[in-house]
Parts: sequence; C-alpha cells; structure tokens
Amino acid sequence: MSTDNAKKLRVPGLIVALAAASLALTGCFGGGGNADDSESTKGPQPESSSSNEGGSLGTPPETEEEEFKNPETQSAFDITVGTCIANLEDLGTGTEVMDVPIVPCTQPHAYEVFYEYNVADASTYPGETVISDEAEKQCTGPEFTNFIGHDWNNTALGVTWFYPTMQSWGTGDRVVSCMVYEEGADTGNPTTGSLAGSMK
Repeated sequence: MSTDNAKKLRVPGLIVALAAASLALTGCFGGGGNADDSESTKGPQPESSSSNEGGSLGTPPETEEEEFKNPETQSAFDITVGTCIANLEDLGTGTEVMDVPIVPCTQPHAYEVFYEYNVADASTYPGETVISDEAEKQCTGPEFTNFIGHDWNNTALGVTWFYPTMQSWGTGDRVVSCMVYEEGADTGNPTTGSLAGSMK
C-alpha cells in the first residue's frame, strides 16, 4: 500500500515491567507488559509423506502438514484479533508504520493480536498520552486474563499495541489493537502457535 498523505498511519507503544519504554508505529501505539524468561519452540519442519507399504490399492496415508508461508505484507489497519505478525524489529521508537508482515500463527512469529477496542470518539485528537494510558489498562486487564488464562500480574509475557496517530484520527481511525509477545520473539526467539490459554 502506498504511503501517500491520504492514507492512515498507526503507531505501536510498548511498556515493559518496571520500565517505561515506548515503541511508535504508524497508526497505533503498543503497550508492553512483563516479558520475562519464556521458552518458545521453532516452527514445524516439513516432512515427506510416507508411501503405502504392502502394495495395497488404497490411498496412501497422508500427513496434514501446513504449507510454510512467507510473511505477507498487510496494512496495519487491516489486522484483526487472531492476526500474527512476523516481527517489527526494524521499527524504532517514534516510527510510524503503514504495513506489517503477517504469517499464520502456526508459524514462528513475534506478536499476536488478542484484543481490539475503539477509542472514545472526540472532536479533537486526545493525544498519545491519553490513548496510551487507556491502552495500557485495556490491554493488561480482563481481556488479557481471559486470553492467557491468568492475570497480568502473574505473566512472563509482554504486551504492546497499535493506536491512532493524529493523522489517522483525522481519517476516522479509532482502533487500538492489543498484541501479546514473548521475550525475544522479534529478535530470534519466535513464538509458534497461539498464546491463547498458555498460562505463561
């Protein structure tokens, strides 16, 4: 998608336990939570299908292996609950993003969108601080507990979010997308599979 001035932008913000770090992505900000020691597994390796032993005429047994897919570029405004993002490692603080690399959650990824909500509409942009403060509460509250299986105070996971920028607000953007991640997931220790019900 082109990045002309008519397009919406999103920015992510990040909050880490005992630290106040912010990561800005176009259109939405992400809020972070605890991201301590968590183990992640590597993605499934392709296996060759075995042939039918014994020469029977029946259909050979097949193993259902999901085909590996390269990350697909998708607008940051089109992600939804259940979207998994390969990484955001090239984005620094204050970076605005238009597109993100998505993959099936069964493949190695860094972030999983687990909740979205709309910022209360207002005639003027409420500001990044107001939006981020509310996002931190929303993304680490009951929706996090329902998704992971225990509350925010007992997790080793981190949380971040995308939130509207002033520019995207002017085009009607009100969505905050909450994302969960494991320590190091965007720098070489990716998550494979959904973190739903993981109790991590």
